Amino acid sequence: GLNANYAITDSISATAGLWSSNVDNVTANGGVELDYVLGVSGTMDMFSWNAGYTFFSYPGTQDTTAQAPDFQEVSVGAAYDFGMLSVGASYAYSPDFLLQSGAGHYINGKITVPLKYVDLSASMGKQYVEKNAVVGFADYRDYKLAASMTVYGLGVELAYIDTSLNS
Repeated sequence: GLNANYAITDSISATAGLWSSNVDNVTANGGVELDYVLGVSGTMDMFSWNAGYTFFSYPGTQDTTAQAPDFQEVSVGAAYDFGMLSVGASYAYSPDFLLQSGAGHYINGKITVPLKYVDLSASMGKQYVEKNAVVGFADYRDYKLAASMTVYGLGVELAYIDTSLNS
């Protein structure tokens, strides 16, 4: 992905970004997911916050039903840095989630432990979808264990990610 950040003040920044991935499923038969991201974030001492908007698009998808896969989402998050670890939570809402499956809600919690050269983190989230039958999967949990660091100004992360969904 690509991100551009602009410092509005010493403690508030604006972000615009573009993220892309190959996808291989019936929902996105075009083979690509392309996300457009806008956000604002800030800090107050050891407390940080963010708010954002994401448009999820699937270019090239041949819509064989009346259900378009594209959707949008708004999100908010906050974290507190205790020094030896930080704890954060986020919430995202989509008024009409993937494939027009009704309201979507996503809740996530994260713990990060900063070490000398690397940050270790663990997170767990839960995705709720109003019309599970339309989207083709039940509400599910996701998990992530990660090690991240900055090398010459570039963020690098090695992560294990999984869900409670059955393949």
